[in-house]
Amino acid sequence: IYTDNMTRENFCDVLASMLEMEDKLPTNDIKKFSDTDNSNVSRLYHAKIVTGYEDGTFKPQSYITRQEAAVMLYRAAEYLGYKGNDISVGAMYSDDANIADWAKAAVYQMNSIKVMSGVGENKFDPESNYTNEQSIATVLRLYDAV
Repeated sequence: IYTDNMTRENFCDVLASMLEMEDKLPTNDIKKFSDTDNSNVSRLYHAKIVTGYEDGTFKPQSYITRQEAAVMLYRAAEYLGYKGNDISVGAMYSDDANIADWAKAAVYQMNSIKVMSGVGENKFDPESNYTNEQSIATVLRLYDAV
């Protein structure tokens, strides 16, 4: 089960649990997306940790990618007061060109505080699915880091 891929909705549940432990989970759970009633997704949206798609969907049952996870982790860190490190976003990974522009800063920020790193062989593998185990481990690291 730990090696199974994590869905976008379940990742929100894990992040929300961490925020709840810190008594930082927003209370505003007004439904935002047309394809999910999950209150954690709505709360994280109102905290500016998650966004959906232009068509008003969240795609809750889609598997979360590594770069999507990095962005959500980074936004959660900012929500908790993390100011970011002064890093230059460059070709730290050999597959840097495959990391979407909207995710690069988050990928490198999460690497800089040792919350999320590459997959080996100097690769980040941004489009690969994120597993349950990776999700839990990085949220715990984020909790410790901020």
